[in-house]
Amino acid sequence: GIIGAMEEEVNILKEHMKDTKVSTIASMVFCEGTLEGKPVVVVRSGIGKVNAAICTQILADKYQVNAVINTGVAGSLRKEIDIADIVLSTDALQHD
Repeated sequence: GIIGAMEEEVNILKEHMKDTKVSTIASMVFCEGTLEGKPVVVVRSGIGKVNAAICTQILADKYQVNAVINTGVAGSLRKEIDIADIVLSTDALQHD
Protein backbone atom coordinates (compact mmCIF):
# COMPACT_ATOMS: atom_id res chain seq x y z
CA GLY A 1 0.00 0.00 0.00
CA ILE A 2 1.08 3.57 -0.69
CA ILE A 3 -0.19 6.37 1.56
CA GLY A 4 0.01 10.11 0.94
CA ALA A 5 -1.47 12.72 3.25
CA MET A 6 -2.53 15.10 0.46
CA GLU A 7 -4.18 14.46 -2.90
CA GLU A 8 -1.32 16.07 -4.85
CA GLU A 9 1.04 13.54 -3.25
CA VAL A 10 -0.86 10.53 -4.60
CA ASN A 11 -2.34 11.89 -7.86
CA ILE A 12 0.78 11.21 -9.93
CA LEU A 13 0.71 7.57 -8.83
CA LYS A 14 -3.01 7.19 -9.53
CA GLU A 15 -2.56 8.69 -13.00
CA HIS A 16 -0.16 5.84 -13.89
CA MET A 17 -2.28 3.03 -12.44
CA LYS A 18 -4.19 0.53 -14.58
CA ASP A 19 -7.22 -1.67 -13.91
CA THR A 20 -8.32 0.53 -11.03
CA LYS A 21 -11.13 -0.12 -8.59
CA VAL A 22 -12.08 2.63 -6.12
CA SER A 23 -13.52 2.08 -2.63
CA THR A 24 -14.29 4.61 0.11
CA ILE A 25 -13.69 3.50 3.69
CA ALA A 26 -13.65 5.86 6.70
CA SER A 27 -13.86 8.84 4.31
CA MET A 28 -10.62 7.69 2.63
CA VAL A 29 -10.60 6.80 -1.08
CA PHE A 30 -8.63 3.61 -1.75
CA CYS A 31 -7.53 3.13 -5.36
CA GLU A 32 -6.68 -0.52 -6.05
CA GLY A 33 -5.00 -1.54 -9.30
CA THR A 34 -1.62 -2.10 -10.89
CA LEU A 35 1.41 0.16 -11.16
CA GLU A 36 4.20 -0.97 -13.46
CA GLY A 37 2.51 -4.38 -13.52
CA LYS A 38 2.55 -4.78 -9.72
CA PRO A 39 -0.63 -4.89 -7.61
CA VAL A 40 -0.92 -1.78 -5.43
CA VAL A 41 -3.38 0.19 -3.33
CA VAL A 42 -2.90 3.98 -3.29
CA VAL A 43 -4.77 6.14 -0.77
CA ARG A 44 -4.87 9.71 0.53
CA SER A 45 -4.97 9.37 4.30
CA GLY A 46 -5.33 13.00 5.28
CA ILE A 47 -2.82 14.88 7.41
CA GLY A 48 -1.63 13.56 10.75
CA LYS A 49 -0.45 10.43 12.48
CA VAL A 50 -3.96 9.34 13.53
CA ASN A 51 -5.18 9.38 9.92
CA ALA A 52 -2.03 7.55 8.80
CA ALA A 53 -2.56 4.91 11.50
CA ILE A 54 -6.22 4.37 10.57
CA CYS A 55 -5.30 4.15 6.90
CA THR A 56 -2.48 1.68 7.59
CA GLN A 57 -4.81 -0.54 9.63
CA ILE A 58 -7.38 -0.57 6.81
CA LEU A 59 -4.65 -1.48 4.32
CA ALA A 60 -3.62 -4.39 6.57
CA ASP A 61 -7.15 -5.61 7.35
CA LYS A 62 -8.94 -5.19 4.02
CA TYR A 63 -6.14 -5.41 1.47
CA GLN A 64 -3.59 -7.62 3.29
CA VAL A 65 -0.69 -5.51 2.00
CA ASN A 66 2.85 -6.79 2.58
CA ALA A 67 4.31 -3.32 3.06
CA VAL A 68 3.23 0.30 3.49
CA ILE A 69 5.07 3.18 1.86
CA ASN A 70 4.32 6.70 3.06
CA THR A 71 4.96 9.18 0.26
CA GLY A 72 4.87 12.95 0.26
CA VAL A 73 6.62 16.05 1.45
CA ALA A 74 6.30 15.10 5.15
CA GLY A 75 5.31 18.61 6.11
CA SER A 76 8.39 20.06 4.47
CA LEU A 77 8.81 23.78 4.78
CA ARG A 78 11.86 23.86 2.52
CA LYS A 79 11.14 25.16 -0.97
CA GLU A 80 13.96 23.09 -2.50
CA ILE A 81 12.17 19.83 -1.56
CA ASP A 82 9.44 18.99 -4.06
CA ILE A 83 6.92 16.22 -4.53
CA ALA A 84 8.72 13.19 -6.07
CA ASP A 85 12.05 14.07 -4.39
CA ILE A 86 13.53 11.34 -2.22
CA VAL A 87 14.68 12.37 1.25
CA LEU A 88 16.58 10.11 3.63
CA SER A 89 16.59 11.28 7.21
CA THR A 90 19.36 10.94 9.75
CA ASP A 91 17.08 12.06 12.60
CA ALA A 92 13.36 12.19 13.32
CA LEU A 93 11.31 14.52 15.48
CA GLN A 94 7.69 14.06 16.55
CA HIS A 95 5.63 17.23 16.25
CA ASP A 96 1.86 17.75 16.43
